[in-house]
This record gives sequence, structure tokens and C-alpha cells, in this order.
Amino acid sequence: MPMLWLIDEDGQLLRPTTRLQACFGTRLPPAVFADFLARNLGWIFLAVDKAGCELRFHPGRSSDAALASAADKLRRARGRLHRLAWYRNGWNTEGFASANGAVARMMALAEGARTNARAPDFLLRPRDRKNLPPTDPLRLLVDAWSSGVRGAGELTLLANGLLNGRYIIAGTDPTTDSLCILAQGHDFNLIGHNWLSRVPRLRIADWPDVAYGHWVEQSYRRAWNGAEPLLDDLDCIIQWPRLGRRRHRYGRLILPCQSPSGSRLILGAMRFDADIDLRAQVH
Repeated sequence: MPMLWLIDEDGQLLRPTTRLQACFGTRLPPAVFADFLARNLGWIFLAVDKAGCELRFHPGRSSDAALASAADKLRRARGRLHRLAWYRNGWNTEGFASANGAVARMMALAEGARTNARAPDFLLRPRDRKNLPPTDPLRLLVDAWSSGVRGAGELTLLANGLLNGRYIIAGTDPTTDSLCILAQGHDFNLIGHNWLSRVPRLRIADWPDVAYGHWVEQSYRRAWNGAEPLLDDLDCIIQWPRLGRRRHRYGRLILPCQSPSGSRLILGAMRFDADIDLRAQVH
């Protein structure tokens, strides 16, 4: 018989005992009780025996602490078979020959579920520069680019004057192909001063709010793979450590450009705009 364990939202390892069930006002067979908590409350269910282990979890509900504890438990489990079951319209099961493979899949499923759940937080609307006032800083910057100003140095000088330093220069890391921030203007931040202190070579995706970082990186990747400017209005709700959820509305321009040596770069510039309200369209 496999030994059954539960991991709660705080990462605590528990047994599905009668005493624990009494806290929930129920009395069920241990496996049924553990399955219920995994499906409905985000707890993680582990069944361990000599052959290996089975882990059940709900990707959209399990906490970071529970996932970290489960990963540790998987890596410590003896046996050669690691079964991973996740809940989405019923249980879906995969088998893995290694604990690391099961852990990687578990984390990918959790990240995918969170990204989908956060989709309404990140709204974007493409903007035609012709609809911007002639004196709009983003309009002036893209007009300069269209007139032939393509050097990163020249464009950053313009961004400093027009946007008070709210810009970044990005390029790829040759070892990983990740898009990284190579330099930033003195006022390119929302709230993340500590985050920006890690420049240069900070990945664009590595924002404190992971879901926001991955979403932003998609736009920069699209600009990197293209040859034309991207001009958008954005209305985002970002989750900041210790500050919680904050709404940020801004216009953003991404321009292809080049270094003095001719290597490819992109410039991303922004201006805050409280008149942008994409949520009114959603509701």
C-alpha cells in the first residue's frame, strides 16, 4: 500500500488522518479525502511506494510554497517511476523516468495556468501614430526613426529629451538568445528601482511579476523579429512585492535600432497616460 501525504498551501507536509478530516467536518477514505483537497483547495496529494510516487495537483490553485515542497518531495522519492496527475476537466496523468522531468512538467503546468488566469490583467491596443497629436513625445520619436535616425545613441538622446529618460535598450544574450536590457534611461521604472539595479543583462521577462514579464517579453520579441515600430496603449495590473496589485496605464513605442558597430538592438520607450482605459472596453 502506498503511503499518502498532503501538502497544504503553506508547504506543510501532513497525513490525511481522521484528526485532519475532523477539521473539515468530514470522514472519508484517506485517498478520497486527499483527492478532494487536491481538486478543490489547491493542496497537493502524494502517494509514495517502493516503485516510485504519484503526485496530484491543480495547476491553477496550488501555491508556490506547496509546489516547492512537492518538488523537494519528488526529488527525494525512491523508485524509478514518477507519475504526475493534474486536474483540468478531470485528472490527466503522465509518467516520467526522472524526478527532474516530473518537477519541470509540474512547474510548467502551474506557470501556464497562472498566465491564463492573469490574461485579463494585461490589456494592449495597437495605436496608429497618425492618431497621436503632432507634439506627442512618442509621435516625435517614431517620426525621427522614420526620417532615418536609426542609431541607438541618437535615439536615446531624443528619448532623454522627449520622455525624461523613460526608455530601455535591449538586445539578445548570445549564450541564451534571451532578450535582455542592456541599458536604461534614468527614469525608466514603474516602481521597480531594485529590479532595475540588476541591469545590464537583466532579461526582459524577469520582472518581479513573472506573468507580466513574460507578457511584455512577447511584444519585444515580436519587435525583434520584425522591422517596423510597434506603438501600443497598455493598461496593466502588476503584482508588486509588498505593494500588491497596482494599475499602470501607459503608451509604449518599440523601435528597431543599431549599435555604433552595427549590431541589432531595440529601443523601448514609454509615457504614462491616465487617459488610457482599456478596461472600460472589456466591461
